[in-house]
Formats: sequence, structure tokens, C-alpha cells
Amino acid sequence: MALVAAGIANRGEILAPRVVDEVRTVDDVLSDPGPETWRRSMSATSAATLRELMSVVANEGTARGVLPPGVTGGAKTGTAQLASDAADTNAWIIGFAPLEAPQVAFAVIVEGAEGTGQQTGGGTAAPIANAVLTAALDAGLLTPTPEG
Repeated sequence: MALVAAGIANRGEILAPRVVDEVRTVDDVLSDPGPETWRRSMSATSAATLRELMSVVANEGTARGVLPPGVTGGAKTGTAQLASDAADTNAWIIGFAPLEAPQVAFAVIVEGAEGTGQQTGGGTAAPIANAVLTAALDAGLLTPTPEG
């Protein structure tokens, strides 16, 4: 699902997943696979529309609170019942940040179990995603959005 969010953030282009950033010795880079397009999931126009809609969800909708202060982005939350007759649910959220020049994509799922009750993407999964984004921000992997 992080690839779905990344595809939306990347104007409909999904990059091939990689396990390593580079292969190196102590002194030299031996191989740098770099980004490579894997698939096109949608048109750039459709992706732009989804980015704007996901921004609304992150700022005004069910994912309010997912973005750390000073960071823009987009998100989509979800809830899935474990069974048709059960009140227990899985909670999930996907997204990306920053909005205009995405650097990270994320996906969080909190699986429900019998007796866990109603979990929601915004109430259960979004705080976990916020912690991940905050850690990325603190580590310098995510750039705050300049104030304009």
C-alpha cells in the first residue's frame, strides 16, 4: 500500500521497490541502482487530483493529526471489519509527504483481533504514522515545508 501512496505522490509513476540504497566497500560505491520506473498506475492529472484530495483528508478529514507540525502531505484512512457479524476492525492509513515534492510514502495497518472492538484509521493508525513521519523529520529524511 505504500507503493500505492508513492504512485499517487509521484504523478502516477510507481518506482521499482529496492531493498538497498547502494552497494559499497568502505571507500567506494560499487553499485547505485537509482530509481527505476516499474509501472504507471494512472495519469499525472488523476494523480494530481488524488494528491489534492488526500491533502484535504490529512488536514481536515479523518487523517487530521497524521502530519507533524511544519510538514504538508496527503493521507487516506480506512477501516475493515474482520467478519460481517463482528464489531472488531482492522485500521489502516496510507500517505506521503511533503505535498508538493514528496520524499516519503507510508502505510500503517493495525490488525484487529477478537475483542479489540472498533479501531479506525484516523484514531488508531494515524498516530503511528505521525510517529514515523516525526522520526523521519528528526533524522533529516523529511524536509519541513517552507512557510509561505
